[in-house]
Amino acid sequence: MKVIIANMRPYNWSICKESVITGLRKGSWRFPFEPGDIFLMRVTGKDYGVRGIWAFESAENVTDPGRVPWTDAEYDTIIHLSPLVLEFKEEFSEEFTGVSKYSDKVKFNASRLFGSVVRLTRAEAAVYLRALINEKREECNIVAKYQAKTFLYLT
Repeated sequence: MKVIIANMRPYNWSICKESVITGLRKGSWRFPFEPGDIFLMRVTGKDYGVRGIWAFESAENVTDPGRVPWTDAEYDTIIHLSPLVLEFKEEFSEEFTGVSKYSDKVKFNASRLFGSVVRLTRAEAAVYLRALINEKREECNIVAKYQAKTFLYLT
């Protein structure tokens, strides 16, 4: 299971949330996704942070650009997800500070999150998820099926 941060602009959040999807821009770096991969749905900008936790279901190549709901770029992939936590009451902010934009909370710099999708290393994922779950414990009180047989508890 991979932990992936999916970055998006704030004005795309409602579109993504409504259909529980995200997209990959044409030419963006990518890697294979597998069912059960965890997507931390993150909004960029002034009020940045993770707004939801979703799980990968499938991806489809865009053959008809008219099916793409976003207008800020050219997208070639739509990723279908299922919500574990559809939306937090308030985003989980990494609280990047200083000139280096370092976060004591997640133990890396903001530059680590550059790109549409970012795969966290095991060590990064452990620290990031621990901070997220500690801060959002009540909202993360969920049970989710993982690979149709195992249950993942986020509490």
